[in-house]
Amino acid sequence: MNEHAEERLPASSNITAVQKRGQPYFVFRPISIQYRLPLFICILLTMVVFAFSWFSYLSVKEAAMATGTERVTTLVDKLSVIFKGSIDQFAAATAKIALAPEVKAYLNPAT
Repeated sequence: MNEHAEERLPASSNITAVQKRGQPYFVFRPISIQYRLPLFICILLTMVVFAFSWFSYLSVKEAAMATGTERVTTLVDKLSVIFKGSIDQFAAATAKIALAPEVKAYLNPAT
């Protein structure tokens, strides 16, 4: 028999002839090196660009969160000062009205 003749596989077999011979299966094997090399370079460059873009996104997100946290803290401090001043004014006005003799006379009708 001819040694170079391909082996016949049964129709129900899931193993290809290349796998049967022990050669590893490679997706780009039928493509010549002339096309494979630029394809691999493009895939590598795409992965590098994607990786750097992802890390840039993460650092910008972290910086934005830090800035947002700082702004919210500053806003809360300013609002607390404003509300404290407003409450102090309201308390002073209420005390002034409560000390008025007309209010005391109205609330204490026995005298």
